[in-house]
Amino acid sequence: MSLVLAASKSTALVDWAGLIKVIWLSALFGGGTILIVSLGITLLTHAQSTSGNRRLLDNLGAILCLVAVLGIVVFGITLMLTKS
Repeated sequence: MSLVLAASKSTALVDWAGLIKVIWLSALFGGGTILIVSLGITLLTHAQSTSGNRRLLDNLGAILCLVAVLGIVVFGITLMLTKS
């Protein structure tokens, strides 16, 4: 089993700390994006059945959720395209 996980005793083939960090951040951003989209859809649906100031606030909240999701997408694309 040690042959699979390490090339030699001094260097590991897999950077486990880095892998765990990537998994954690992916879950955080993925879950957060899903929550923001869900909130935006809920606000937009609720805005259709209300009127007055509440309708305005619901529409504004849905627009802010859309802008946040677009920002997350642009951030992700930027991360993928930058070379380190």
